[in-house]
Amino acid sequence: MKKFLKILAIALVLLVALGGMALYMLEVRKTEISSAVEPMLREMAEQDWARATVDKFASDDFKQALAKDGDAVLTIFSKLGSVKANNGIESFRYFTAVSGRTSVQAIFSIEFDQGPGKVTLQVSRAGETWLIDSLHINAPYLNNLLAKAVR
Repeated sequence: MKKFLKILAIALVLLVALGGMALYMLEVRKTEISSAVEPMLREMAEQDWARATVDKFASDDFKQALAKDGDAVLTIFSKLGSVKANNGIESFRYFTAVSGRTSVQAIFSIEFDQGPGKVTLQVSRAGETWLIDSLHINAPYLNNLLAKAVR
């Protein structure tokens, strides 16, 4: 019985250590993504979401998606102005596909010149670089602009 309790105690300690390590690695990845994505967002916003600037950070799939109506969407994004502050990642999901491709979906809380917004990005690693696979911005300012346009 004592031997079983010792084994159980060791297994519990290992489980707690592995859980702590997993949480630590998740925080490291969040920091890595935040430090990679924030300069992208700042540059795209400072360049008024110019297609050439967005393409610089876009994956091939995202470039294809932008080919249809991307310029109109980027023009709307440009109304937000520059990034004043990155208030951090609100949500973070890390994926590694069977192919070995790593991708992340993160929701950033961003303060733009025209007010707050939530930026949802999916990025994937291409070598040492992170590329944008999808981008969505939800901001009250944009919602108000679109509501006025519909009236």
